[in-house]
Amino acid sequence: MPETNQDLTKKWEKKASDFLVGKTIRAVEYMSDKEVKENGWYASNVKIIFTDGHWITPSADDEGNNSGVLFTTSKEIPVIPHIFSIRI
Repeated sequence: MPETNQDLTKKWEKKASDFLVGKTIRAVEYMSDKEVKENGWYASNVKIIFTDGHWITPSADDEGNNSGVLFTTSKEIPVIPHIFSIRI
């Protein structure tokens, strides 16, 4: 029987929770021009780096076709933007 949307949601919530819950943020920085180029992207975006060495960064889609932005609940910074980069 194929997975339902509810089953798929639960499965990915568990995977994401197992990876993220309990992590501590060590740094937040934008990707370097080298990282942008290595990904074949046109824009740099923020990387959230954890104390265990893992990091996360937003993407425009699940194929990693370009960088993405983060929306927040902050009135001072409602969006953390990506920054267009000159392709080297």
